[in-house]
Amino acid sequence: IYLNGVPVPFAPNATVDMTFFAEGSTRQIENPAGSGIFVTMEPDWIDPANAVNVGGSLKWPLIGGYLRVERRRSDGTWDAVTREMLELGFARGLSSPSAGVPNTVHPNAILILQMQADRDHNNAFNGPFESAAITGPGTQNNWFPSNLYDSREGEVRDGTSPGSSNTTCAIGGVMNLIEMDVGNLKRWLEGAIGTTGGSTDNATQNGYVVYFSDRRGMQFNGTRLKDGSYGFEDIINPTMVDDTPNRAMDPAEDVNQNGALDTYGIATLGDGFIKAAQGSNNANDNVITRVATEIARKNRVTGPRHALKLVNGGLGNVPVRAADTGGFTLGSENPVYVFGNFNANDSNFTGSHSSASIVADAVTVLSNNWSDLKSFLNPITPNQRDATTTYYRMAVAAGKNRSFPLPAWAPADDVGTDGGTHNFLRYVERWHDIYYSGSLVSLFNAEYAVGVYKCCTVVYGAPTRHYSFDADFLDPNKLPPGTPRFEEMVNLGYRQILSPE
Repeated sequence: IYLNGVPVPFAPNATVDMTFFAEGSTRQIENPAGSGIFVTMEPDWIDPANAVNVGGSLKWPLIGGYLRVERRRSDGTWDAVTREMLELGFARGLSSPSAGVPNTVHPNAILILQMQADRDHNNAFNGPFESAAITGPGTQNNWFPSNLYDSREGEVRDGTSPGSSNTTCAIGGVMNLIEMDVGNLKRWLEGAIGTTGGSTDNATQNGYVVYFSDRRGMQFNGTRLKDGSYGFEDIINPTMVDDTPNRAMDPAEDVNQNGALDTYGIATLGDGFIKAAQGSNNANDNVITRVATEIARKNRVTGPRHALKLVNGGLGNVPVRAADTGGFTLGSENPVYVFGNFNANDSNFTGSHSSASIVADAVTVLSNNWSDLKSFLNPITPNQRDATTTYYRMAVAAGKNRSFPLPAWAPADDVGTDGGTHNFLRYVERWHDIYYSGSLVSLFNAEYAVGVYKCCTVVYGAPTRHYSFDADFLDPNKLPPGTPRFEEMVNLGYRQILSPE
């Protein structure tokens, strides 16, 4: 338990190596100094009912839940490395780490939980009450959660819905992220940072397998279980011209095929954004309820809208075994976002690389030009979320959407399809060229990222898809760790033996 901050010795220019977890506050500050006029430091924060009163101001955590990180030793036993991970760092600056964009806050962080607070979204710290200070007492309020807006999940129709605008976001599309710095994970596994990574097992699966699960916000599904799904399926509504859920079971809405129209997942969806939503499941928890973009990007995500974002995974940064053998597989029951070049550089697929794969509920690729901030400032205009050419090299096994009959409100003939193989990797930008080398495997329906395929007005602009199969996968020794293997016995013939034994 870190009551007085987490000691992160690699924080640059730090006088005190203590970084605090992000807190919201109703604290007021005199502005201008000496004027006798006090204003709220962050008016967009929404305080919860259980906020703690300290000195006349309320405070509350912006990042909730519990964290547990375990690793398998080379001798096959397991141990917890949560403290080690946190003390390598857990925060970043205004941009996610990538090639040429280092993490200037916690350079060795592997799991990134929060980002510096740019209150006026101008990518600088020159506004009122903004501070670049990252360590020491009084810095708890200098952070925001790492959120992004996923227009495929938030915008129910491929067109402007009633009340939609670039100043509001539908609460069903506000995703809270844990970012995993893939390059720093590799450094930890090689023993370059931390203390235990070098003795992690990499022989059992010819490399490293990472499993991720974030069940914050998930509700009991009626059987006293939290099963890893979103828990909201009222997503198609074929007779509704607008995007209002109709509370009736329509074809393909039963994504988990349990025979019921699940809607329990919205029970706490709006609690972090709307004061009136707190305390009970009411109309404010509707997935299409819209809130100001500034509220969406700065506050807690209280519903089952959590995901993993892979960052800094360019060529040479994805884990391998010694002598560049083996590779890296990520398994996640949550959606996964892949930011920037992954297992490749920004021009081609040549060079020493990892045998890599991602197995997840859904996989969305984000270009080198992606910005979480842009997703909030332009929730319904993909031409303001312009992608640049980006390369991805990994196998992907992920969920797709169930197909349904062409609805009355359909703006295009392919509405109701899953988008096909060429849309199996999901997009939320206006693309031009994307390069992918790997193998795409569709094994199941997505149950967490249930937003149906839609193109191309509010979610993305279709890219020129330079897709190819990675011939490395023809060699069993180059398959990603954890790849299922099947043995088949073929009876070619038989003969009868009559001699006694």
